[in-house]
Amino acid sequence: MSSPRAADVVLLTALPVEHRAVLRALGGVTRVGPYRVVARCLAGMGNTGAAAGTQQLIDTLRPAAVLLLGIAGGAPTTSGLALGDVLVADTVVGYEPGRHDKAGLHRRPDVHRPDFALLAAAREVEPGEWAPFIDADRPGGSPAPPRSHLGTVLSGEKVIADGRELARLSRAWPNTVGVEMEGLGVATASYRSGAGFLLIKAVSDLADQDKDDAWQEYASEAAARFALAVLRREPLTKRADDESTAEAEADEPRMFALAPAHRSPCRLGAVAGSIRRVRFADAWVSSENTDMEMSRAAEFTISGIVRYWGARRDGGGRIVDDTIARQLAEQVGSRRPVMPGAAFVTGSGSLADSHHVRAIIHVASVQGEPGAGFRQVRNVGVCVTNALALAETLDVTSIVLPLLGVGSGHGDPQATATAMITAAIDHLSGRATTGLRAIYFLGYTRSELDTLTTCLTESPYLQAL
Repeated sequence: MSSPRAADVVLLTALPVEHRAVLRALGGVTRVGPYRVVARCLAGMGNTGAAAGTQQLIDTLRPAAVLLLGIAGGAPTTSGLALGDVLVADTVVGYEPGRHDKAGLHRRPDVHRPDFALLAAAREVEPGEWAPFIDADRPGGSPAPPRSHLGTVLSGEKVIADGRELARLSRAWPNTVGVEMEGLGVATASYRSGAGFLLIKAVSDLADQDKDDAWQEYASEAAARFALAVLRREPLTKRADDESTAEAEADEPRMFALAPAHRSPCRLGAVAGSIRRVRFADAWVSSENTDMEMSRAAEFTISGIVRYWGARRDGGGRIVDDTIARQLAEQVGSRRPVMPGAAFVTGSGSLADSHHVRAIIHVASVQGEPGAGFRQVRNVGVCVTNALALAETLDVTSIVLPLLGVGSGHGDPQATATAMITAAIDHLSGRATTGLRAIYFLGYTRSELDTLTTCLTESPYLQAL
């Protein structure tokens, strides 16, 4: 019996500047979508060391996939290529292996293909999913957003700083988009171990005599942000050994009524999967901290999703008006920190068009504790009570609530689901009339969905429909 995986995906780099960029992009989280991720840095550059280091990591962590991230030299012959652009290898070519005899050197290139599902996801990633979230300063101050290019990436043992040499190599591989030094080693180790592989690197130079370090920080983060966007598309079939951590598959909500059913016209239900799939609720509830500061738009949280998809964005996906975060700041004003459980309402920004959302209700469900990070507020039920009371004042008939404070707040899913459902039942039981017709509870993972469904089913005050 094989040992369980310590990670689903390894985000691998060769240089400290590349590793730091990955850590910044992760922002302290250890999970991207349903996948457990770890960031690791090889001992240095070169394919030989990369193969050995990758094999050791695979043997220890047993990941489903290895993503090699960082910087590369771009091929100037690639149409539209610019410094800072991301390169995705549809083929990795080790161009140095060969045989030298009396007739001269005979090249025997070592060719590897990436994991099909990872490459397919990379092809589908839109600029707005990664480019707007690059925090590093773009050298020269150019406002032009980076692009992505798919093609052949050459991998060898030497740093190339001669445009003529790269041009010569590119003639043998006309689809060449760049050159680097670790891809062959990582691809070889991944292939031998059965782990999926994908190379994502960004252009820090053009492998010519003008090569310098000015673009390394920006390019490193561009590659990291693109990689996280790939993973958020959930391309891997091999997920965590505990399948309960995977995103729940979308299905028709299971609905329940207060017993007896005529007590209230409002129904309660459990909804599966990401809130981005929800297009049938008038109001969304967003979990915030007691400072009412929304998550960064790049973070994979309810607050971050609401912030990004509610913002007004340009054609490249870059936020030009942080609509919902701005409105929330105006609502709260100088009242920070707010009381745990406090609720505020804002408009829904661009979510009105994309998801038919009329209002966002923000509740303070986590609070910071010195030396301990964020923790779920003690009475999470009051968050639901205040959110529903606020919803009754709005022109909405349906509302969706995630499990509040379970993510960054480390709340217990079972206790949280029980408290939230009890608060919703109390709200409906204590009102002679209600404008609400549906209260949905969101279970992102299979485990969360099972917990919610069990709590709804076992409640003596509810009956299944």
